[in-house]
Amino acid sequence: MQEDAMVNNFRLYMALFFWMLLFVVPGSRVACALPVDTVGNKANLLSDSARVYYLLAAADEIKFKDTRGALVLAYQGLDIADQKGYKEELAATHKCIASIYTILGHYEKALENYLAALKIFTSLNEEGQIASCNHSIGEVFMLTGDYSQASSFFSNALEINKALKNISEISMNYKGIGKAFVKQDSIDKGLSYYLVSMMIADSLKNTSEVIDLLNNIGEGYLKLKKYPVALDNFKRAAQLSLQEQHMFAHALANLNISKVYLSNNQFSTALKFALNSYRIASSEGYTQILHDTEHTLSRIYASVGNYQKAYQHYVKYKDLSDSVFNDETSKKLAIMQAKFEIENMEQENQLLRLKNEENKRTIARKNKIVTITVLLITASFFLVFLLLFINKRFKNLNRLLEEQSNELKELSLQKDKFFSFVVHNIKNPFSTIHGFSELMLKYAEQNDHEKMLRYSRYIYDSSQGIKEILANLLEWSRIQHGSYEYSPAKIHLEGLVKDILEINSKQAGKRGISLSYQELDNRYVYADRQMVYIVFQNLFSNAIKYNRDGGSVVVSAEPRGHFTAITISDTGQGISNDQLIHLFDFSYKTGLKDNSGSTGAGMGLVICKELVTKNGGEISVESSPGEGSRFTFTLPTHETESEYADNSEPSVSQQMQSLKDHLSAIENFPPELKEKINSMVLQKYQLAGKGLSSEGLKEFSESLVSVADEYQIDPLKEYGQKVLKYSGSLQFDKILKIMPEFQEIVKIINRS
Repeated sequence: MQEDAMVNNFRLYMALFFWMLLFVVPGSRVACALPVDTVGNKANLLSDSARVYYLLAAADEIKFKDTRGALVLAYQGLDIADQKGYKEELAATHKCIASIYTILGHYEKALENYLAALKIFTSLNEEGQIASCNHSIGEVFMLTGDYSQASSFFSNALEINKALKNISEISMNYKGIGKAFVKQDSIDKGLSYYLVSMMIADSLKNTSEVIDLLNNIGEGYLKLKKYPVALDNFKRAAQLSLQEQHMFAHALANLNISKVYLSNNQFSTALKFALNSYRIASSEGYTQILHDTEHTLSRIYASVGNYQKAYQHYVKYKDLSDSVFNDETSKKLAIMQAKFEIENMEQENQLLRLKNEENKRTIARKNKIVTITVLLITASFFLVFLLLFINKRFKNLNRLLEEQSNELKELSLQKDKFFSFVVHNIKNPFSTIHGFSELMLKYAEQNDHEKMLRYSRYIYDSSQGIKEILANLLEWSRIQHGSYEYSPAKIHLEGLVKDILEINSKQAGKRGISLSYQELDNRYVYADRQMVYIVFQNLFSNAIKYNRDGGSVVVSAEPRGHFTAITISDTGQGISNDQLIHLFDFSYKTGLKDNSGSTGAGMGLVICKELVTKNGGEISVESSPGEGSRFTFTLPTHETESEYADNSEPSVSQQMQSLKDHLSAIENFPPELKEKINSMVLQKYQLAGKGLSSEGLKEFSESLVSVADEYQIDPLKEYGQKVLKYSGSLQFDKILKIMPEFQEIVKIINRS
């Protein structure tokens, strides 16, 4: 083991040494400028591992100038790494070869090699390289026009880089995802990713990246016809590119500014910026920008009626179009020639590989004879033990087969029950809709509007029943397939019940049913909020549906050991003992009829039982005909944070809701505080939200903390500290969630 470690260390040191020779020591690039044969001869003087890295470095250096030569060097490195069994070096060569094929436009070969590199790096658990390969694959899919696949691979790279905290790589991933969405015309979504990338690039002082992102963001807003925002981004790009002497970006920004003014019919200003772009592109030789600028100038002059100049610029635009076309044609011919040479080279490499494979097979056959002889001698000693093991194995397999058979029978029974349920509960409503549709058609011919209105109500009521059945079937299917992800958290019962009451108040009000709660103060449970919400909504919906007109629904809670028992009581028709027995079973029909005479499907209570059970609780019912019903379910009580270390912090949305509740509890805010919030702080918020830079966020949050501290408004101070914390630690996802909440906070402060 020590010898293997020493060999691996030696390989690592030699690789690092020759990388330093290539990229650090003065004059090292001379090696890469030498002919391919000379580079190969020099590499032969090195150790095997160092030879691979030397060849890859040389290939990377010349791949834009001598693509075929670079590919020859890279394949030489591939053969060495493959023969010696060097996994890391083999992955690096596949990655290098893929980058060369990308330059050539041979995207199928590029993907093949990137995927080979990704597979090896995954087996080696090289997280950084795995992320890099995912991003490179995404760029290849962007070039092929498969933007959905590109977005998927960019997202994979983003998740890995987040875990590794590679901030600069995260910015690049966000930018890639943004481009993919914009290409798919999901411009708003693409802009949100651009803005996150912008915040990172800005925090890293990567001005060149910021300039590029500003132009991208501006083009997105221009497509959305949001001209003021687009203009602001283009002007910032122009200002920064001029400071950095990035003349290509400066010319592009001026051209984009001109397009915005042209769209707003501000022709003189559009002409000014178009001429600036024209002057820079002409002096620097930026053919593509000059081509686009000539077209824009032609449109501007035509818009103001100067058709002579419009024609002159249009002629230049057409001439440049031909030039750009010829350049593209030349590039395509060069690529085709390179591809032809590569195919010939690959055939030669294939012959060499076949010869190597034949030699390997010969050696393998000899080794196999020796190995088989040894194995036959050894196998005789273990034959008895093997037979015993097989016997035991067969018994276990029989047991497993029996269990699987029982499971299949149960699944088959469940499937039959499911289809019978669907047919039974949807057949009658569909028949009703069909019958009343025929009657409506008949009375429509007779212009009998009263009967048409009556039958349309019947059709509407029947379709509502089908809608409810299908919604419950969807929820039940998600539960059975495990689509619900269990994410427990601390839940304030009173806040959740208030939301449920508000949602159902309109339906209850139509029948004069009162909704209320009691004994919910400071009651907290530990459960999945979405699941508990569905349970509440189903039970409330039933309590209203099966209640009498003018009745009531009351929610209450009480402790039961380590659990909290929540009860929903109604003054409805009640449930018989025969129906109570099967109330939570998957049955074809409950037999319960609501106020309108419609019979329920019974799926809602089945779903409630499934979700309560997933949260560690139980559900029960007490009822008698004519005396109403009491549905009670239990959930674990949230006592201390230490008991639930896996969920030590509530979600951002829960934190914001708690903060707004505390602010709402304050009766009056000082007038001086309101004045400072509405002038100074709100202005800084708008600037921070507009540019979304780390400096702007810091300035906004610090001013808010200062004002809140001055007037001792602790919830407001807490919000400012959260913005400061998330912007300082580059937690951009949370920043995008809590920034819009400030507008709600301002409304709360200004309410009195």
